[in-house]
Amino acid sequence: MKKTMKILSNIFGGFFLLCALIMLFENSINGYASCIILLTLSFMMFPTFELFCKLINKQFSLVRKIALGLGTLFFPIMGISSVETPAMDDLYGVVGVIIIYWVIMIVTNKKVYVDKNAKCILKESDKQDIFHKFYNKKIEKHNAKVKAIIESEQKIKNDFINLDVITMHAIANMVSETKEKHKSIFNEDMPEINMSDLVMSFCKDIQGIENEYDLNNLYTSKYYINKTNRECSQLSNYIKTKIRKSLNSQNRSRYIEVYNNYLKIFMETMDTYVGIKFYRNVSSNSEELEKYKDYGVDDSVDYTYRSCFIYLIDLLATCTCIAKMIFIEKKVSQLDHEHEFYKIINNMINEIKDNDIIIKKSRPIYDEFYKSDLGFINDELHYGIAITIIANKINDKSFSKKDETILDIGKEKVNDLSTFDNVMKKWIKDIADKYRTLDVERYIIFKTINTIELKNFDLYFKSLSNVNKYAKVYYFNVEHNNKASDKDRYLSGDFEKEKKELSGKYSLNNITTGTQFELYLVNLFKDLGYKVKHNGKAGDQGCDLIVKKDDYIYAIQAKYYTGKLSNTPVQEIAGSLKYYNANQGVVVTNSSFTPGAEELAKANNVILIDGKDLKKLIDYVFEDNHEEDILKKFEK
Repeated sequence: MKKTMKILSNIFGGFFLLCALIMLFENSINGYASCIILLTLSFMMFPTFELFCKLINKQFSLVRKIALGLGTLFFPIMGISSVETPAMDDLYGVVGVIIIYWVIMIVTNKKVYVDKNAKCILKESDKQDIFHKFYNKKIEKHNAKVKAIIESEQKIKNDFINLDVITMHAIANMVSETKEKHKSIFNEDMPEINMSDLVMSFCKDIQGIENEYDLNNLYTSKYYINKTNRECSQLSNYIKTKIRKSLNSQNRSRYIEVYNNYLKIFMETMDTYVGIKFYRNVSSNSEELEKYKDYGVDDSVDYTYRSCFIYLIDLLATCTCIAKMIFIEKKVSQLDHEHEFYKIINNMINEIKDNDIIIKKSRPIYDEFYKSDLGFINDELHYGIAITIIANKINDKSFSKKDETILDIGKEKVNDLSTFDNVMKKWIKDIADKYRTLDVERYIIFKTINTIELKNFDLYFKSLSNVNKYAKVYYFNVEHNNKASDKDRYLSGDFEKEKKELSGKYSLNNITTGTQFELYLVNLFKDLGYKVKHNGKAGDQGCDLIVKKDDYIYAIQAKYYTGKLSNTPVQEIAGSLKYYNANQGVVVTNSSFTPGAEELAKANNVILIDGKDLKKLIDYVFEDNHEEDILKKFEK
């Protein structure tokens, strides 16, 4: 359609230009008048005017489109009628309309026109006549605006280069989750929003924001509605069309009203939706997650095009979360290593080595003395992320020579998704064969960052959305390779590995994390004849395992720890009994308990099993009879 209109516009423009030249040779006032009219008309035709608008950085608003319609439809008709009986009155009329036309153009010039895809720098003319000097000034202004946008985008891209791996992993999870969650709704006519453009737009909006208060004030219902209309207009129009078709013929004129009502309702829930997404993707704190457990935003409203609206909101929420993480990272990067607060966190890490305790204990000091240095970050999760990033920098998570070998970073950068996908699949196949116990998501992120030209921001984001997919490919290959290795060993009669595993099954030597300790206890209690359910995730109410013998239920909290455990785990497990309908609470650790914890446990009938008792528990595994409820032996 656009091509047809352009051809017709060129034909009309050429026709009036030809007529104008013919009239020029009519040596009469009317001839000159008609010539001026027709020259004006040929100039006002669509292709020429569009080029002129681009040159002087104009964007077509609704009013300007109406004015352009007058220029392309009304002027030709008026011109044709003038050619038949040209007179000075006709000239005055046309000039009057043209003046009105240009007034509309100037008055409605609210926005700056820049081609998002091209962002082209226009070439200035070498000619020095008045006409070209005028256009060169316009070109200079255009180029200055384009350069400013390119510079702004480059700053954002540089922010991404310097992001901590923890932040990058959270962003990759959010982008990947958004893509996977909604892939079923796409069909031939469903428009998919370009995530990289949307993220870039959000990140531009937070440029210059210096504190959390202004950051939160930015994300209002009005802001999201404007973003939808400007950045997600294709999806917005798609939803409107679907709503219109669903209404009966008498009510179809109301489809905009219906759409706006839905949009308003959902934008008012955005704050909660962003909170849920942010906490779900970057928090391991069960207490913070608990705040958002019962919101159920997805189920709060009954509407016709649920999936489309949720996709739209999920996109906006994802971009908000990414912008927040960029903001936090920038605030952290502004702290010099000699800064007092940085030194405090450094000292805590060297002595305490427990991130949750560091966050809890450092918070009052931060609030009293250093809040302004981190952009007045007040939100608990935002603060926790900031401390985690600082800790990560202090612990120096840079790659070793072995890591560099694993990553196999080449000098050549990849510029298309297909080539990148082939590079990643080949690389994953190789490392799955050589290295079978990697924290592979971290490596995939670094491989992605170092394989793609960051100037290709769209490819960068599409690749980030595949981090989880590539991780699954790695684990699938590792599992296949392990099975192949076991098959070969069994065929040759080699069972040394199984003998070692059996002898060391109940050794704590290989336990390094809380999750490993929980899984260790799952196997231990199963071997002791208990029915076991493993919670061990965010929102578990402080209870990691539920174990049952006959009709008696125990709620167990597992604590893999280096120091003495205080009374906090005892309080948590005592508080979880009613939630899980358990008869008794148990706290199991590889370490020991403080006198205060033992006192509180006795008062609340909670069983404490320290490192010494754990060895006794293991000894019972090798007894023949597992019918007895062994935990009863540890009551005090």
